[in-house]
Amino acid sequence: MSEISGPGAGLFRDARNTAPQTRGRFEYQDACVALRCVRNLAPASPVVGVVVEWTTDYVLLTSDGSWELVSVKHRDPGQNSWSYADLKKENVFRDLHVVWNAMAESGDYVFESNCGFSQTARPYVIDATHPEAAHRDVEKLARDLEIDVDEADRFLDHLRLRRDPLPDRSTIEAVAILELQAIMADLGLDPMRAEDAFHAIAGRIAAASTQRPESAATRVERMVGLMRDVAARAGPRLDQHYVAIEELRRLVTKIGTTVARLVAPTADPLFVGRKPEMTLLDTFLDLGGDHEVAPVVLSGLPGIGKSALARQYAADRAAIGRSRLVPADSRAALARGLRDLVPSAPRIPEAEAILGPPPAGQVLILPEDPQLLLIIDGVTDPAITEGLIPRRSRTRFIVTATPTHLDDAFVHLPVDRLGTDDSVAYLHSILTRESPDTLTRVAEALGGHPLGLVQAASYCRNQRISASGYLDRMCAAPAPLLDRGRASDHSTTTAVAIRESYRAAVEAEPAAIPLAAVMACAAPEPLPESVFEQQVLVRSEDGEPSSAEIALIGLTDVLVRDQAIAALHQFSLVVRDNEALTVHPLVQTIVKDEIPAEERAAWGRACLVLLLHGARTDQDEALTASRSAVFGAHIAAAVEYATATESDPYILAAALSWLGLWQLHTGDLNVAIAYLTRCVRLGQSIALGADTLSAALRHLATAQRSAGLVDEALATIDTWTRLYTTNSAGQRNALLSRAQTYAYAARYPEARAAFEAVAQADAEQDLGLRDRILRLSLLADINHGLGFNSEALAGVIAALELTPNVPDEDQRRDHFAALHKQAGIILRESGRLEEALPHLRAAYEAIQGMHGVYTTETILALVNALLDLGHPDEARALIDRGSDLASPRGDKSPARGSFLQVRGRLALEAGNLTQAQMDLEAAVAILRSSGDPYRVNLASGYFNLGMVHLTEHRFGQAASYLSLARELEIEVYGPDSNDLLVVDFQLAQAYLAAKDHRAAFEAITRCLGLLRAGHAQSRRLRTQVLAIAVTIDIELDARTPPSTK
Repeated sequence: MSEISGPGAGLFRDARNTAPQTRGRFEYQDACVALRCVRNLAPASPVVGVVVEWTTDYVLLTSDGSWELVSVKHRDPGQNSWSYADLKKENVFRDLHVVWNAMAESGDYVFESNCGFSQTARPYVIDATHPEAAHRDVEKLARDLEIDVDEADRFLDHLRLRRDPLPDRSTIEAVAILELQAIMADLGLDPMRAEDAFHAIAGRIAAASTQRPESAATRVERMVGLMRDVAARAGPRLDQHYVAIEELRRLVTKIGTTVARLVAPTADPLFVGRKPEMTLLDTFLDLGGDHEVAPVVLSGLPGIGKSALARQYAADRAAIGRSRLVPADSRAALARGLRDLVPSAPRIPEAEAILGPPPAGQVLILPEDPQLLLIIDGVTDPAITEGLIPRRSRTRFIVTATPTHLDDAFVHLPVDRLGTDDSVAYLHSILTRESPDTLTRVAEALGGHPLGLVQAASYCRNQRISASGYLDRMCAAPAPLLDRGRASDHSTTTAVAIRESYRAAVEAEPAAIPLAAVMACAAPEPLPESVFEQQVLVRSEDGEPSSAEIALIGLTDVLVRDQAIAALHQFSLVVRDNEALTVHPLVQTIVKDEIPAEERAAWGRACLVLLLHGARTDQDEALTASRSAVFGAHIAAAVEYATATESDPYILAAALSWLGLWQLHTGDLNVAIAYLTRCVRLGQSIALGADTLSAALRHLATAQRSAGLVDEALATIDTWTRLYTTNSAGQRNALLSRAQTYAYAARYPEARAAFEAVAQADAEQDLGLRDRILRLSLLADINHGLGFNSEALAGVIAALELTPNVPDEDQRRDHFAALHKQAGIILRESGRLEEALPHLRAAYEAIQGMHGVYTTETILALVNALLDLGHPDEARALIDRGSDLASPRGDKSPARGSFLQVRGRLALEAGNLTQAQMDLEAAVAILRSSGDPYRVNLASGYFNLGMVHLTEHRFGQAASYLSLARELEIEVYGPDSNDLLVVDFQLAQAYLAAKDHRAAFEAITRCLGLLRAGHAQSRRLRTQVLAIAVTIDIELDARTPPSTK
């Protein structure tokens, strides 16, 4: 060690250590001792003093003459919990044993830290339920200390490793101040002076500490000497390093009885938003009006901006009336503040101010002044204001409180989070160089929590990091980050304020723990309270329910649940409204951080089981979809928590599968694919059963082909196929899915080959009714795509004849809807529109009451038929409904593109060419990147967009789009496509109008060939085709030189 000069003289410095090595290095230990003293300030405490040498080790003395030596060590972020090996390496056991031995085996010896203890150190850990160390590993301790087992056994009777960790370096001061506030309130002192009082205690501790920490070689010797002075209650060290609790109590009393002047609030130039709340305050208070009004309570989460709103309101209305802020952390502080408003009033004894309203002879008469606004700030319990704040008065009162309800006669105005625009406006006023998009992400990450926003801006400025850097830290360590950053008008950080409120709530009602844990693991959206009515126990690997599941069982009792909600409600940590519970994202962050690390996996599992059961229903499909919409976001959030905590993989796989199906039926296909892919990978890693894994693979393949990812779907089906042996039922289902995927993608030759493989595998099987229906329908789809419309229609009719025999009502309805739609499409594309419409209407009737984007395909088919037959009004209503159903897929989804296409067609036929062009261009942009399954809709988009340009006399563009439509028609359906005659006819007109007579001649020649071949559209278009052919011949003849005729 080497000495350093200058301001740090007198301190030792390790030449290899570049960290600041001033007395500040030991401020954490000072704060630990100060916190211990704070907890013993109550008169009933048996502790009479503390002896401090360098605060890493200190001694507590009690009134009965016993003592306790405490050793404190701090671990930095990223360091693990204390293991037995760590304790051995740091000589914790050895040093305490040496002192214990030197003191003739008397006294208690305690080790505490800001980190917990790992499994290997647990036998030596104490808590309320295990007040003494376990002796089962005594032989190991004896061996390491090189003593006999009996001596080690006796030493364990005096050894204490405290289970509850100390607050860490960043939070200990705030925690100590909050605890001191409560103690000062109990002592009848002003809790608003707690910060000053704590600093005074810490300063006194630092003054009693050795300013030159000893080296490790002499530390134990010094401790032994100190303990001998303690035992003798005399000696130089005791005189120099002893601090009496009574001395500290007098110090706190002096500070706590200093009257703080009541000040008028001043305007904050950085204040943003809250205009609706300001308007409501004007309405309820009518500041300056000469009549009585009720007090207005601003309630909400700690740090949500209640006090800031009240102060800004008062400052903005200063021209109307004067205002004063009265601290109300405790009943005593409120009584004192109100008394200071009326200096001539008789003094109210502190005990009476704390316990209840004063006797009649001592009632404090407050001024009745309509131009006086009193801000009663910081109420945490309804009892604080009872009897002190009048229910109606000409003086105006604003009360800021964490409880959501104080008094039936008061007006209660909840203060919620700031909106995104206001949050970004505040952040931008500090972080002026940041982009609005990045600040929006910060605001969303903090849930618009005003104190969180202030700390975030402060942290970015002080640390000189960008907002994106802050977001990275928020993702990596959200709870610790909420302890960083400074707010000038808030003595505690967001994390401390929420954490202490939560701890107070669960201390008052332990049932709040399981309720808060579920709310923390779920999403911040409203969660139906009914989810707690029944707890399902799913057998785990050891066959026993976890402690988390057992705790949740208690919440099935509605009265217990009421108590739990009330305890959290007291601090606005949970809001109960309309039979649902809501929690702020930052509360979720802190509550999750409060769950012990060893219990997190169990809570992840328990929450998933609870939420999955809540989302499941055996009732009708509409209710299933409704409950899925309510629980989907919650299950998604719980999945991420369960993943992070490495929870039960089997329950996690079930939840991922549920989420994938939910998104597949009602949401975003890409999100569905992501969830189902995770489910499959997890299932493969844990050897999930073949049938369970194949179900996930089947859903994944369906989602992939629906998203146009046909090759990916086929690869998924390959994986599915390999799960089963040849000709097994599982493999036949996979082969069927392969053929369905090719048909869905309009790759009909490949679909026919795949179907032949299905037929071969089915050759010796006795197929069930539904299997026969599915195969008839698939073969009909393939025949239709290959141009065999008669065979296709016959197959669909045969399947429809089987469908009434399907026993399950929902399955029967699904088959009717799919088969009638299929028949209608075949008939429509065969030119038999009048026959197609009844089938499509029957399909639409069958899907009534169904929820999900799959119903949109039926609506699209019916819309096209209605437009063909000239029913635009009915088509328009269906387009609107279908667009709403497709909206969960997203703005870039193929479903939305398909509805934009038919909406563009409707506008085209109505003569609204501007709207038509806008819709069709948007549709083409989406469908062009949607893959093989949507080529047919893309071809329609190209055709209709070509018709818009043709009508607008933009003939070159018209020809380009019509050519693209023709190429897709041939690519999908071949040269005999049912719509090819229509496309070539319009293309011939576009080329003719564009004076490209050679291209027009080629197009019309193709049309004449289709007429001669008896094309399905021949009868309808024959006359028009021949007329255009004659016109083209005349034009060509007129432009051909006579010498070449």
